[in-house]
Amino acid sequence: MSIIDLSPEELVQFENIMKDFAPKATFNRPVLQRYTIGDGKGGYEFRPFGKFNYGYPMQEWMLLSWPVWLLEIVFSFSDSWKRGLAINAFALGLQEVIMPGIAPNLTGGASFVHNLLAGYNIVRNWKAKSGMQLWAKRAGFADVFVDAALVPYEESRLNAEFGTMIGHKFHALGLAVGGLAALI
Repeated sequence: MSIIDLSPEELVQFENIMKDFAPKATFNRPVLQRYTIGDGKGGYEFRPFGKFNYGYPMQEWMLLSWPVWLLEIVFSFSDSWKRGLAINAFALGLQEVIMPGIAPNLTGGASFVHNLLAGYNIVRNWKAKSGMQLWAKRAGFADVFVDAALVPYEESRLNAEFGTMIGHKFHALGLAVGGLAALI
């Protein structure tokens, strides 16, 4: 179910959700809350640190993003658990602490974080020929494939212009930062 399938009343509910997507000013307890749009078409708000929303207002968007994010998290540990923990902490710390000053219009979604992990997995495992590191590189490329598929998706399924509903620039920024982090 996408926004083009919403009734006028559901579209108003969607617009109200999007207005409240901004980062919260204080760190609170972790939150997982269901968005209500019509008869259960909404996604989830997910604020693990109380500030940024890593969720999505539509269930369809959440189902596109969260599985890819889970893959990136799992395969970021392919080299060692210390490196995996460090890159995940770096990605979340950057999102929660640094990004509000750099990009205050980054309003939500897990896209920046999982793209950072994807960039890390691709560059860190570039020469991998087998094993977990090869799968980490493949997971990174799967993320890039999903990002590329979102370009026509935004225009055809969401009836929106490029970059108005999906933060492609944050996908690219995450990939770049993750690739640079892998080189360090």
